[in-house]
Amino acid sequence: MSRQTLSYQLMGLILIALLLTECGGQILGQLGKAENEMISISFDGRGCTASGPIELPPGTHSVVLKDQSVENVDLWVSLLLDDHAYRDLQEAQSKPGEYFPMPNWVVQAVDFGSIWDHSLEGEVHRFLLDQQGEYALYVGRYDPDRLWFCTPVWVVDSPSG
Repeated sequence: MSRQTLSYQLMGLILIALLLTECGGQILGQLGKAENEMISISFDGRGCTASGPIELPPGTHSVVLKDQSVENVDLWVSLLLDDHAYRDLQEAQSKPGEYFPMPNWVVQAVDFGSIWDHSLEGEVHRFLLDQQGEYALYVGRYDPDRLWFCTPVWVVDSPSG
């Protein structure tokens, strides 16, 4: 193996280590804020509140999750196909938090992972929202299975505002 190959491998490992550290979290958080306005989801154990844009251009977007509950929830973003809407998901639940298997017209967005950002007091997630249409943002957990719907967003060619 050549020195140049080892050098590239070492640089790659250093970059990965940086991204996995707190410093990397700060850098990714700042990158997300610089690219576009971030969506913020706050969860209190009973429900969600959301702030930020509701129309987005296609691309990679940051969402900060502020979990203020004891639930330890995950954040998911899904594209809704076949003219289905966010309200269809809400209507499938008899009460917030009730889990049900997602129908086949719900397709999870690519999730690039998350990093804790101390300045935002939350976990910054990065999602690829590359298809136009309506998306659902929701939180949930396993064991026991729980699910709360937070907000819809729309990916459009030319967002208004």
